[in-house]
Amino acid sequence: MALAGDPVVEALASALGAQTFRVADEHRVAYHASAAIAANHLVALLGQAERVAGGAGVPTEAIMSLAEGALAGAARVGTAEALTGPVARGDWPTVAAHLAALAPDERPAYEALARQALRLAWPTIRAATDEGSAPPWRS
Repeated sequence: MALAGDPVVEALASALGAQTFRVADEHRVAYHASAAIAANHLVALLGQAERVAGGAGVPTEAIMSLAEGALAGAARVGTAEALTGPVARGDWPTVAAHLAALAPDERPAYEALARQALRLAWPTIRAATDEGSAPPWRS
């Protein structure tokens, strides 16, 4: 729980078992944006995964179990180390196949998140793949 202001509030929150931390006023909006990404956007992403999986006849429980494992891995070893999948491997033919299999309205989110995965994986991919290799999405 991010706190600002009265130290009594922090003491009360800690006494109630809350994990507290302080965010400087000039960083509060960035903190709030990160919280929206971590919580709200994650739920929206799971909604997309649920739609795509449902269209393939895959039960929601299977997708949620996979997501729980990925989140636990990221918490345990960090996001870059926990990243798996075709972008982490620089496997652009599989990424292209995914894009082709997705409904057109699902592709922009996939592409945007694949770019974010590439940001995490780039040091490893750059060392392991042909420098001329490129992802299949638009620049």
